[in-house]
Amino acid sequence: NGSLFENFTDPLAAKSIEIVSYDETMGSIETLKVQQNSEGKWVIPSKSDYPADAQNQLRDVANSLMSLTILDVATDLREEHELFGVVEPDADKVKAGAKNVGRMVKVGDSTGRSLASLVIGKPERGNPKRRFVRIPNQDPVYVVELELEKIKTKFEDWIEKDLLKIEPTSIERVVIKDYSVVPTNVGMILDPRMEADLKFDNAANQWGVNEIVTFRRNPKSQAEPLRIPNTLSDTEELNGEKLNNLKTALDALQIVDVLRKPKGLSADLKADQSLANNEEGLTSLSSAGFHFTTGGDIRSANGEVVVGLKDGVELVLRFGDITGLQDDASDVKLNRFLFAMARFDESRIPAPDLEPEPQEPPVAPPAEKASPEAKSESGNGGACQDDKPAATDDAQAQGVTTPTKPDAGSAEAAAQAKPDEPKTAVDAERERIKKSNEKKLADWRDRKKKAADQVADLNDRFADWYYVISEDTYKKIHLGRADIIREATKAKDEGFNVDAFRKLESEGLKK
Repeated sequence: NGSLFENFTDPLAAKSIEIVSYDETMGSIETLKVQQNSEGKWVIPSKSDYPADAQNQLRDVANSLMSLTILDVATDLREEHELFGVVEPDADKVKAGAKNVGRMVKVGDSTGRSLASLVIGKPERGNPKRRFVRIPNQDPVYVVELELEKIKTKFEDWIEKDLLKIEPTSIERVVIKDYSVVPTNVGMILDPRMEADLKFDNAANQWGVNEIVTFRRNPKSQAEPLRIPNTLSDTEELNGEKLNNLKTALDALQIVDVLRKPKGLSADLKADQSLANNEEGLTSLSSAGFHFTTGGDIRSANGEVVVGLKDGVELVLRFGDITGLQDDASDVKLNRFLFAMARFDESRIPAPDLEPEPQEPPVAPPAEKASPEAKSESGNGGACQDDKPAATDDAQAQGVTTPTKPDAGSAEAAAQAKPDEPKTAVDAERERIKKSNEKKLADWRDRKKKAADQVADLNDRFADWYYVISEDTYKKIHLGRADIIREATKAKDEGFNVDAFRKLESEGLKK
């Protein structure tokens, strides 16, 4: 007994992993490689360097290989490799219809040097935790204890699958744009069926309607259909069950594959002139289900959904054409292209209501000084002037000090001694309101910046990619009018349909 890879001792040295497997159903070799690029980011080269969430997974694989101990030797004969399922998955050697082909794992360092390489075969009979393995280009087949579940072979197992990263409670608005893009003799045109602008009250746990519009063909303009405003009748209500399922599907939306967008296409799905003249780019767009319309925009073949969050972030999901089958599906299940982008709805973060600051009461005008003539004629004439010094003299003689009015210099010194002390109640209230308004404005600016930063981060992640999602998820998100509106419960109870009539009949209504 001994370690299978004695020289592989540091899991942090592992900077790349390649997993090669054979699909017996399709008769094809599938390769998945994940590596750290020159910038230190984990990417998947076979998917145009799509970002990988691989650091922890690669560490787990590296630790699994480092800890492999040889428990037994099953055979030294090359002829018995197929018996133990350790045939190397090599496209040049494996023929269509081959059986017992193993899964090969290669771990390398930053220079590309191999740290460990292994072909993993069948489990040992009666002990599924033990596996037959061998080192490529060597004949001996060993028995080791290995958890195969840690060595993932699917693209979606090595990425961040949660595309939108939203909480259902953050959703306050959903706009469903149910349309198609159809070819005509004048080019691709938009064929809209419905737009439903819906709101959700989290406190009441209830859906409501901002606006619902259906469309009718315009006999005067094929490119401009007529908008027909809709309102819910007394016999209709929103289908809360379907709309709640939509929220759940948005929260659980996971990607199963990616395709890099053509150059010249901006994050908001606008085409620049370089793309308009790029035949290869246009073909790529069209193959994913995104087309130029006669209006010069690019639209998705199967509608779009806008998701408004309470923090002002809006997510725009556009749905393209069907692509391929879901992996490991027991029946026929399809996938579909998705284009995602984010934008900032500033109206969701309105400016705060600021409290006006109180004003000082108007200052009373100074009293007019009396003229000498008026003084002499008033009261006792000049007696007051004669008595005043005497009164002062009497007070001084009795040891009484009369208060004197402080001069301007002493008042200024007192004010400077306590600069933070409000002079009046109005000053104190003004200071309180000023600080409150400043805090409201700072909070408002912080919320706007946080939303704008989140939009920038999302678009940085979304900008270069078409995503692939399951058709089941698409059907839960992209709803039509018949999905979002149902017969009201009140209508059933009060007799607006045949079932209600039958109920009345069974209760005694006769012909």
